[in-house]
Amino acid sequence: MRIARTTSQQPLSRRLMPLAYALVAMVGLILALTWGALQVQITLAGFLNGESLWSKAQKQSVIDLETYATSGAAADLADFRRHYAVLESDRWARDAIASGDFDREKVAQAFARGSVIPAAIPGMIFILQHFPSAPHINVALEAWYSTDDSIAEFAGIANELQAAHAGGGLSVAELARQRARIHSLNSYIEPRTNVFSVEIATTEEEKQTGLMYRKELADGKGMLFDFNPEQEVSMWMKNTYVSLDMIFIRADGRILRIAENTEPMSTKIISSRGPARAVLEVVAGTAQKYGIRAGDRVGHPLFGSK
Repeated sequence: MRIARTTSQQPLSRRLMPLAYALVAMVGLILALTWGALQVQITLAGFLNGESLWSKAQKQSVIDLETYATSGAAADLADFRRHYAVLESDRWARDAIASGDFDREKVAQAFARGSVIPAAIPGMIFILQHFPSAPHINVALEAWYSTDDSIAEFAGIANELQAAHAGGGLSVAELARQRARIHSLNSYIEPRTNVFSVEIATTEEEKQTGLMYRKELADGKGMLFDFNPEQEVSMWMKNTYVSLDMIFIRADGRILRIAENTEPMSTKIISSRGPARAVLEVVAGTAQKYGIRAGDRVGHPLFGSK
């Protein structure tokens, strides 16, 4: 006797359910990744925006302080203190985060006072708290920390000037002395407020090609050539259309020498004139514009900077 067996088949909708769940999960993942990428972009934009605002506040505070030294006007002193407050607020927020024990709301308020993009503040706090050693972030932070003492000295000068003006004004000699102090501090700070974004040439092919054939090079951009170990280095401008400043750097990050305004397309040898670990090529005029000179220190992980 043959027994007939019947097989029950699941409805199509039920069989398609796992596929539907998978599609929903995939769409959710794509949305999450898109949101994450957007947040990273906002955070980096905020960080760069914050750097720019800090740099502008620093430059304006110097202008205000020197103006006040000459004028003695209360309005000029108020302008200085307003711009200086941005520097102090950002520094306090940075140090609070670095301590590891901070009030998130107060830190956010401090960054907001510095006009950082509001949507970027949570991400900035996260990056400074968890990734202070990330590329670009660590270089920017090192440059920032290096200016703390000099920035604080501006406040001391402002107090001295205020006392002098209240007591009848500054003598010609004292005015000259205070202005010289301001200029000296600014000469130290300004190069450190201009952090460069550089490509790194490490392979022989990259070092041979360098910036050849490029028609332009933006201010603040450049290429860093790593010649580890430290050695005599020779460069040239063959097939290089843009005039450059070549900054030869020792292994400890100190600038050995600067060859300014190099001649485009020239095959003339440009020597380091001493052992160098690296060469930083930037657009011509950069060294003069930012007051960069031999003996200054370059902050980069290549030189052991954290």
